[in-house]
Amino acid sequence: MITHIVDSTLREGLQTAGKPIFIDQYGPIEYVTLAHDSGLVDRFEVTWSPSLTPEALDKIKALGAKGVKLQAYVGPLEYFQPTDRPDLNSTDWTLVSTTLLHGNIPARSDLTQLQDRTNGAPLRVGLECSGSNGVEEVIETVATLSSYDEVEVISINDSNGRMSIEWIESFFGTIAGIDTNGHRIGFHIHNGELRAKDKAKLVLKCAELAGLVEIDLDATAFGLGDRSGILSIDDAAQLIGKGVAIESISREIAGLFFKINRKLGDLPDVAMSHYNNGIIRPEYASTTKGI
Repeated sequence: MITHIVDSTLREGLQTAGKPIFIDQYGPIEYVTLAHDSGLVDRFEVTWSPSLTPEALDKIKALGAKGVKLQAYVGPLEYFQPTDRPDLNSTDWTLVSTTLLHGNIPARSDLTQLQDRTNGAPLRVGLECSGSNGVEEVIETVATLSSYDEVEVISINDSNGRMSIEWIESFFGTIAGIDTNGHRIGFHIHNGELRAKDKAKLVLKCAELAGLVEIDLDATAFGLGDRSGILSIDDAAQLIGKGVAIESISREIAGLFFKINRKLGDLPDVAMSHYNNGIIRPEYASTTKGI
C-alpha cells in the first residue's frame, strides 16, 4: 500500500494557539523548500491565512512551477463563495481542498462551481469531526462523493480528536465492501484521548487489511495544529519506514520555528481558527484529555 504524507503545516499548523510558529515571514518559504527536498511529503496544503504575508504566499505558489505539489484549502464548502478567492485560478493547483460540516452531503453543483474556479483542479473533500458521527453516516457520504468525478480524495477528518479504536475498525470493516470508484481515502488525525500516532498506526494497518492500494495521511511539522495538534511528519515518516530521512533535515527545519514547548495542557481544547469566525462550535467544546 502506498502512503502519501500531505504536509498541512501551512494550513493546520498555522492554526496553533499563541504566537506565530515561524521566526519570520520567510520561514514558510524556506520550510516548503527544505521539506520538499527531503522527498518525504507528496504535497503541501496552503491557505490564505493572516499568518502568511501575501508576498510569502505568492512565493510559495511560484514553487508550484518548480515541481512542488500544492493543495489549496478554501475552508468549509458551506461558507465558500467564488468571489472570496479571486486569485484561485492564478495557480495550477495539484488539488483543491474543502471540508463538509455536520455530515452534510453537498450538491454536486457546489463542487463543480468550486472546480470551475480552479482551472479544473481535482478536489479533496474532508468530512469534519467524523469520529463524532456514526460510521454508517460517514460511509454514506463517502459513497456519494465516490460517484463524483470532480473528487479525487475523500478525507476522514478527526477534527475534534474523538476518533476511537472501535470507530476506526468499524469504518474499515465497512469501507471494504464499498466501491469507491478509484477515489483515494485520506485521514486527518488529531491528538485526543488517543495519540494521533497510535490512531494513524491503526489506520494504516486496517487500510491494508481492507485492501486499499493508496491512502493519504495529513501531518505537520512537530504535530503543530488546532487544540492538541495533529499527527507529526516525524511520526508519519516512522510509521511508513522513512524515519531516517526526516532525521537528516529535522535540525535545519527546526531553526525556522520558534521554540516549541508542548507540555500537557499547554494548548486550549477548543477550535478558534480564523475559519470559525470567533465562535466555538459545539462539536469542539468538550475537554480533550491528554496528548
